[in-house]
Amino acid sequence: MLVLPHHFLSPRARPGVHIDARRPRGRAGSCDAQPVSLHRWATTMLKALGKKTGHHAASSQGMASLTANETISKLTIKEKALFVVLGCGVGWVTCDLLFMEISFFETRVVEGLKIATALNVAANLALPIFVPLWLWLKKRVGAEAVIYAVCLAQPAITIVTALGWNASVGEASLVLYAAALVSAGTAMSMQIIVLPWLARWYNPDLIPALMFGNNLGSNLGAITGLIQKPGDKNSLFGATVFFFIFTAFGCLPLFAFIKIRMSGIGRKSAAGDEERGMEGKSPLASSAESEDDGDERVGATSELELAQGSEMSAIGLGGLGGDDEEEEEADHLARARA
Repeated sequence: MLVLPHHFLSPRARPGVHIDARRPRGRAGSCDAQPVSLHRWATTMLKALGKKTGHHAASSQGMASLTANETISKLTIKEKALFVVLGCGVGWVTCDLLFMEISFFETRVVEGLKIATALNVAANLALPIFVPLWLWLKKRVGAEAVIYAVCLAQPAITIVTALGWNASVGEASLVLYAAALVSAGTAMSMQIIVLPWLARWYNPDLIPALMFGNNLGSNLGAITGLIQKPGDKNSLFGATVFFFIFTAFGCLPLFAFIKIRMSGIGRKSAAGDEERGMEGKSPLASSAESEDDGDERVGATSELELAQGSEMSAIGLGGLGGDDEEEEEADHLARARA
């Protein structure tokens, strides 16, 4: 427990002590220092301590989200809609459409009821083939070139399937097998290429919009399938019309991606400068420079805080010196009265 002498108490609590508020404050510890009560001294020091701890807490959070706060602009609903449309062409929509027509194929292809198993095997073979392929292409040509290829592949798959779904070699529907393989392979690019690319170069809040577009495309296919009734003998329309409908729909993600790239919607400005070579520096170099700038800011701020802390300590010491002076004046007054 800290025991304070009586002269640490507020001058107002001591009778006979006169405080001249007009007297200018001198240097710390000098006789001319303005009297400062313990309450004021403690309040000043606590404020200085609060500013210091608050700054470090804010700086640790600010450095973590510096790029996001400074380089990402707020997006409108129309701009987010472009990423919704893009999500319809870089995910599992085409693969889902193919399996939605299983009941139609079972009664019209040579495999019969075995077509579902055959397509499932073909789709699973995409994993060891396309995952290394996408990773290799990402290093060779970049993520955006891969996304362009995926956006082109989706409508191409629907066109080929619409025209050749009933073609077979012996007892194998090779067109359907190839469609299942390529559609599943292009769908895997979302987790391997598209989502990391979006989180790195664009506003991460756009990821839900992209995923929503993927689910929206699959739901539109399901609704179209319900209207078609592919399992009935007298279905409303066949697989050719079904896939041609989504060929037109599948071209929209390509135009959305071109629009996003040309306009820079949702792009982090610093990231965009790096990618376009405007600064001529790699992302790692820019990140290192950002950290160096942050260290300089923290160092400058620390020096400022030290100066402020010294000033606060001077105020506190000045207050203590003023209390000693008042105590001496009170003793002189008491002796004079005696």
